[in-house]
Amino acid sequence: QQVVCAEIREAESALQEMQQRLLTDVRLRYYDLLVALEKIRISDQLVDFSQDAVDTTQQLVEAQEMARTALLQAQVELQYAQVTRRQASNELAGARRNLAVLIGEEDLPFSTVTGSLQDNDGLDIEAAFDQILQQSPEIARRFNEVEIARRNLARQCVEPIPDVTWQATILYGLGSDDVVSGLQVGMPIPVLNRNEGAIGQARKEMVAAERNAERTALRLRERLVTAYQSYMDAKLEIEAFNSEILPTSEETIRLVAQGYRQGEVSYLELLVVQRTYFQINLANVDRLGEMWRQRIAIEGMLLSGSLQQQ
Repeated sequence: QQVVCAEIREAESALQEMQQRLLTDVRLRYYDLLVALEKIRISDQLVDFSQDAVDTTQQLVEAQEMARTALLQAQVELQYAQVTRRQASNELAGARRNLAVLIGEEDLPFSTVTGSLQDNDGLDIEAAFDQILQQSPEIARRFNEVEIARRNLARQCVEPIPDVTWQATILYGLGSDDVVSGLQVGMPIPVLNRNEGAIGQARKEMVAAERNAERTALRLRERLVTAYQSYMDAKLEIEAFNSEILPTSEETIRLVAQGYRQGEVSYLELLVVQRTYFQINLANVDRLGEMWRQRIAIEGMLLSGSLQQQ
């Protein structure tokens, strides 16, 4: 009974582990949606900016202040921006379908999602590791496996102790009207079979379960260190983007666009600044997505992949 009770607790830990994996996956898909929406916003800006460049170039060509090749290049850039916008829409549709598959909703209603990609809170790696040790269903499952092995060893150790059986009989003779009663008591004597093989095997299984639990804790710490490093790298890049790179890029593209409208800046210079600005914005969004993926993994006790065979 003790062995079976430990197996029940192990199954409950496995259920909690799967639930945590599902919760983490849902949160990951949610932030995939936020990233896709942000890329659509940036792509819309790129399309609007490219369209404005085409209109301005058309006016400059008509005023004979710029060659027609600049207009053709501007039109190519507009077409490229429109393709980028469609790709962002496809990414959003894919993120939505992935979330729908994960939660089992084929007709998931969707217009937009609320939330922000900015992270104002930090993570403490030691506090995160303590939380994993105390609350992780994966570790709890390993320790339940140790308990199963320990109780199985105790069961095998008492196996050589035989059970005492007894039998009481009452016989009645029809011819003599005699009543004969009797009592039989039996107990096997374990001379050759002392269950030593099963005991040795159970002891090895218990040691293996203990080592597996220790290895799981160490492996989780290793994964935590890797995830935390990726989180901090992304966070440092994002801080650099927000404090210096993005403001400088925004000011640059504003001044260059103004100069281009006045015919003071060449289209090639405008094109370089435009591409740089939107590449920086897309890179910032990618780093925001990476930061949230690592943070969610850590907060989810490094459990994900609910649709994978465990």
